[in-house]
Amino acid sequence: MRKYFALFAAAATVLVAAASCAKENLSAAAGEEQMVEMTVIASEKPDANAAEATRTYLDGASVKWSASGEVLSVYQVTNPTGEGEISRKRVDSSEGVTEDSGATMRFSVTFHAVSDASFEYYAVYPRTSLYNTSDTETSVRMNTSATQSPSATSFDPRADLLIAKGIVSDVQPATLNMQFARLVAIGKMTVKNLESDDDITKISFSAKDDGNDVKIAGRTPFNLTTGVPTTSYGSGVAENTLSLDYAGKGIKANTSSGTVAYFTCYPFELSAGDSFTVVVETATHTFTKNVTLTGERMLVFKEGKSSSFSVDMDNITGVEKAVDLPYSCITYAEFHTLGVGDSYSNSQLTKTNGDRWQMYCLDNGSAIRIRKNDSVYNDSYIKLPDYSQDIKTVVVTLTEAASAYTLTLEDNPTSNSGTIATKSVAAGVLTHTFDIASAGVKTAFLRAKGAQASVAKVEVYSGDDTRAEFTAPASVTASLNEDDASVTNSIDVSWANVNEAGSYIVTLTPPSPAEPVSCECYGTSHTFENLLYETSYSVSVVAVPMDPYVKKNSATALAGSPVVTGAEQSKKYIVVFNSTTMQKGVSGASAYTSSWENISGGLTLNLVYFNNNNKGWSFVKCGRSGNASVGTITTTTAIPEAISKVTVTIDAITVSKVNSIKLYVDTVSSFDSVSLQTVNLASIGTGDKEFSVETPTANCYYKLEFDCASGSSNGLVTVSKIVYEE
Repeated sequence: MRKYFALFAAAATVLVAAASCAKENLSAAAGEEQMVEMTVIASEKPDANAAEATRTYLDGASVKWSASGEVLSVYQVTNPTGEGEISRKRVDSSEGVTEDSGATMRFSVTFHAVSDASFEYYAVYPRTSLYNTSDTETSVRMNTSATQSPSATSFDPRADLLIAKGIVSDVQPATLNMQFARLVAIGKMTVKNLESDDDITKISFSAKDDGNDVKIAGRTPFNLTTGVPTTSYGSGVAENTLSLDYAGKGIKANTSSGTVAYFTCYPFELSAGDSFTVVVETATHTFTKNVTLTGERMLVFKEGKSSSFSVDMDNITGVEKAVDLPYSCITYAEFHTLGVGDSYSNSQLTKTNGDRWQMYCLDNGSAIRIRKNDSVYNDSYIKLPDYSQDIKTVVVTLTEAASAYTLTLEDNPTSNSGTIATKSVAAGVLTHTFDIASAGVKTAFLRAKGAQASVAKVEVYSGDDTRAEFTAPASVTASLNEDDASVTNSIDVSWANVNEAGSYIVTLTPPSPAEPVSCECYGTSHTFENLLYETSYSVSVVAVPMDPYVKKNSATALAGSPVVTGAEQSKKYIVVFNSTTMQKGVSGASAYTSSWENISGGLTLNLVYFNNNNKGWSFVKCGRSGNASVGTITTTTAIPEAISKVTVTIDAITVSKVNSIKLYVDTVSSFDSVSLQTVNLASIGTGDKEFSVETPTANCYYKLEFDCASGSSNGLVTVSKIVYEE
């Protein structure tokens, strides 16, 4: 079992005694919320070779809590031994308040008061390390980030992992004095004699054990009751390289004393034959040192302990970096080549220009999917490349935006506290531009809040854009959809092809405050559907080059004049009869006693006692020679809209042999409910005959009935069209 570090045991004894007096007051307030204050004390004089102090930063020889931003996650288990109903609750503390110049920090948490029960309490630091907040105390998945931002004197507290030894109590105590253990090791790596006077921007560390990459950070499930991993370190998601961000911190390593790079990592050991690699970057050069251990030399990283070692960069010649291009992008097509699949996982894409994109995303088959980051999952991102110049603009193109949510640029991959910029995503709006020149950042993490994001492309602009402009499309035309005159809110757009164009961005812009609609197209035409009615849209097309690193997007080409959509039309189903719509076998129906189907105008109709002359007519007939008959035409499914009028085109009729023509409307296909409506055709004859429905109702069935007496010949009624109108 893991050793928990005892902190101020005498004080803990006093607090337990005080807690035993709290039961009487607690039972009087049963059902109400009670504030449980938790005090965590940082050791003031840690051993020189130990890291077991409860702290978030080093202050010379002392370890201290930061004055702001510290948050714990506290677990309460009620009736853990099963003598009553077992229940679990996890809450986040308030931000801690430092005491004793940072040696002590006091946190507050709130639980509902419970009497006549026993309790266990556990705690985790930092709150942002939790992968899933619904995990129980026996298997809590926690992240140690491989991307860390240490200071000149301490490691990144967001990469720390601390858990508290469980506290057992027969009442809900007013105070918890918790003893913490560190689950990760602390590295103190001195980098010296770097042959550069430039500031360090990044240091990377990786290791190999028997030739295999060492799991150095990532996600691991821990059992808080025992203080040990439920499986091996990094069994959830493993990271093999630590990346320490020193950009803008003014740190150099060009002397024999060098600089100390602080980091946290999973426990591991290296011995003779094993190796590690250190990569030091400045704005202009990259320096790489590979070290293979020999003899009895060992490098040991143990949980709760610190390990110090040095890396001499003397005689290591730096490789000159390619100057950051003013533009870089990642597309779904490029991401898809990584073979990520439909599970969230780490991936990396290094472009030909040297820019490196890092992602924790999945491939949904059409987009780079960023998971919704919230209190349950907080780990999905697209990391932009590291630039030597400040990023000016980030453009995110989505494949879909079905609902409103928020895109954010953050300064770290797991916390929402370092937000650089946000963009609200409105339904249907696919392109979003972050202007962050004033933020002074050289990289960022793209994340999503409120919903998952389906990303088609991310573009980053830094420095001055010197690329030539691509050729703009010619002959841009736009008009209302000509294929169906009844659709008044659809616009057709076409344009001339541009050689070496990879795609085209087509945008329809309505007057404010309505939002523009856009689409990335790969041909030379596109139809926009379901637009706003009675709205003027200006139409533009931009050509996107195949090689965006050589040329930038073209100037905007406009259609000659805006297109105005029409008024909203009521729904209309127009049914006709011909050899294509008639569905009775190959030869059709040639008898006046047949039953068959006709599919036309979005409806399927069942016809009984109607003839189509083996699909040879563009009409149908009913009525028999020498026999009375009743022909019917019935919708096979309910029509969603509330139909107010049905119009039947009768081309020919023997009026004296037709007893009646009726329309039945009902909510059931058997036409026998209390809602049944019957409409009689008042004037039997030829022409367009209208049946007006007195009470139009959605989701109804419709049956036309032609009651014919015995005739002297067949085909007493000829019908060529039926129209159902909302």
